[in-house]
Amino acid sequence: MQRLAYIPLLIIALISSVVFIVIKVRTPKCAGLNFAVPLSGRVDELLSFVDSTPVRSVSRLWDFGDSSTATEGTTTHRYKRPGKYIVSLTINGTCKDLQQIEIVPKPALQIQLAQIQGPAGDVYAGDRISLTELTPDGTEWEWAFGESGKVDAKTKDVSHIYTTTGYKKISVFVTTPSGKLSGTYTVNIKNRDVGTKAQMLTPKDIAGAMKPTGAAKKKLFETKLTAFLTANDIGARQKLHNEMRELVCSPQIHVLWITPWLKKNKNMTFDDFCVEVMHNKDAYNITEQTVTFDDAKDCVNDVRLKMKAK
Repeated sequence: MQRLAYIPLLIIALISSVVFIVIKVRTPKCAGLNFAVPLSGRVDELLSFVDSTPVRSVSRLWDFGDSSTATEGTTTHRYKRPGKYIVSLTINGTCKDLQQIEIVPKPALQIQLAQIQGPAGDVYAGDRISLTELTPDGTEWEWAFGESGKVDAKTKDVSHIYTTTGYKKISVFVTTPSGKLSGTYTVNIKNRDVGTKAQMLTPKDIAGAMKPTGAAKKKLFETKLTAFLTANDIGARQKLHNEMRELVCSPQIHVLWITPWLKKNKNMTFDDFCVEVMHNKDAYNITEQTVTFDDAKDCVNDVRLKMKAK
């Protein structure tokens, strides 16, 4: 009978041990809680938050300190305002740890402007002013002098004459490999003689002052010459002939016309050359075009053309 009395006690002890073991296995472990939070970031920057805790987790809860939460193991977040925030991660509802992150404002937007070099000293009505745009990798330019309401020039170096006094705002747009830049330049146009009206120039005076010079003038002649030779309309050729005459030193400058299918080349004056081309209805196929420019006189003084063999 005494032996039987111990049996219930043994059974109760075994049951208690089993229950204790089961409860111990299911209890969440907080050891090894590990998650990564950036030390700092910028406003609106996409930041990553990673949970590397080795314990098997049933649930996660991120609290980013700005009333925002997430439940993924690895997640991202953007902060809308600068400041210091406490980020917490809670695993399985009980294991919790905290880390701090500092959010700084966005960096100021860096805007690159076109740089204009203008006249030094006083500028008077009737004077021609010269300007240049200094961006080293510029490829195209659009200038507006503030009077016509449209683009006035499309070269790196420009000049202009103002006929009235006052502050004038000059604008330029520059195309570069990385995008477009813009810039402005303000010039104060004064009266040459105090108490008198500014000198008023005729449209012819202004047009003459804005004509291209140097390399730009040579390039303009080459462009018009190509158009003249490839045009098949006599009216267009006549117009181009008159425009080219303004760019040559004299209508009598020498033109060498190399024609492979003839026994000898043609040597003629510029005007005679233009007349012969205008009487031919067909376009000319030029393989070589050489224009010689007289820098001292600022005009074209010789032309050499080579035709394609028939």
